[in-house]
Amino acid sequence: MTEHKPWTTLSSQQVLDNPHLKIRREQVAVPNGPVIPDYYIIENRGWVGIVPVTEDGYFLINKQYKHGIGLVVLEFPAGGIDPHEDDPLDTARRKISLCLQKNCCN
Repeated sequence: MTEHKPWTTLSSQQVLDNPHLKIRREQVAVPNGPVIPDYYIIENRGWVGIVPVTEDGYFLINKQYKHGIGLVVLEFPAGGIDPHEDDPLDTARRKISLCLQKNCCN
């Protein structure tokens, strides 16, 4: 069985640092392999995804515009944990509440 060895960080630079997201670029050496000059690491406080089901068996789905792909999509409520939230359940409750206030469909 092949043993997985850790990569070696040769350099590290913070390229984005805000309350919601941090991104750093590292130059790393892969064991018995190449040096990767631009390896990006995304750091955040975590994410939640919720699959809400009503008592009568319907799924609650959120319809919203996603700028990254330029489309309106249907999806289960999900999103990042805000800086003021310590408990992922608080984030889940907030996301479901937003879904119900906006445009949830079943």
